Amino acid sequence: MNISNMTAKVIRHFQSIYTCPMVSWEWTSKRIEDIMEETNMPYFDYDHIVPRIHEEILNVSLKDIATPETGLTPFINSPTAYGTIEGPLVLEIVHITEIGLRRRISAIRPATRERKSQPIQQSVQALPDYTRERLKLVLSDGFIELEAIECGRLPDIVLGETPMGTKIRLENLPIIAGVGHLRPECVEMLGGAVPDLELEHSVRLFKELEIRVEQELDRALALKVSPQRLYNIYSCLSPCSAYRTNPMSFYQRFLLSLSDLTNIVNACTDNHVSRDHISALLEELGIESHPDPSSMGTGLGIVSHVAPTPSTVKGKAKQSRSASLSLPP
Repeated sequence: MNISNMTAKVIRHFQSIYTCPMVSWEWTSKRIEDIMEETNMPYFDYDHIVPRIHEEILNVSLKDIATPETGLTPFINSPTAYGTIEGPLVLEIVHITEIGLRRRISAIRPATRERKSQPIQQSVQALPDYTRERLKLVLSDGFIELEAIECGRLPDIVLGETPMGTKIRLENLPIIAGVGHLRPECVEMLGGAVPDLELEHSVRLFKELEIRVEQELDRALALKVSPQRLYNIYSCLSPCSAYRTNPMSFYQRFLLSLSDLTNIVNACTDNHVSRDHISALLEELGIESHPDPSSMGTGLGIVSHVAPTPSTVKGKAKQSRSASLSLPP
């Protein structure tokens, strides 16, 4: 079999593996020629060339090797896009962010404060692992991007460790409102890394942070408060006349039964959380528990220790930020 026939065989091999998007015929042919020249290959060594090209595909951006319009459809990320991509579809990771709740943030913050006086390198090594709850990935076929979120933990994808350009094979991927929903059974990690995409990922992170900071500053200026107060629920509550005449009216706005709270928590997690466990978690957070007469021992609510009283400063009212959680006896 002559070289042209062997080249065609290699191209067909990779086009059968990478069908969506399809690896460029021109790129594959050029790489076969380059490999034969680099190694002074006296004959066409199929077993040497195929693994070599496969490794290069994993470590090159798809935009350099994929055939346009053979991957994602142009409207895949439209809010009206619904359906399932049967695949197999090979995409590369170009961006990762954390969008879930930081359940261990209360543990990381004290550890950070304790190590402020230590040398930087020692401090970084001693910090707990970054909290990871739910990841959002931006996937690309080299030309079109698709946002996807975890709907089941993907253990092989680690924020801050998984390199950009990593190739993944997807099958039976649900698309809801233009967003892919990733489950472990839909995802196969192929590997790879593209240094140029790492730089683009870092730039995108800084841009997202800049936009978020600008939005928070604009909102703080509009409310005439400091940015820190945007995250303090008590500083955002304005006392009303109903509260001054009936202190419990303020409490009732936050009334919630412990059973309802238990149901809400269990709806957001795969593991069952008991009522007693939730009560223990609230105690660990340092929230004071005491019986509340208005709920007749059946509910819990966030209340102020001291009722807010009108202030004479500029005619505005002030209220205490000290709070507690009312629990049944």
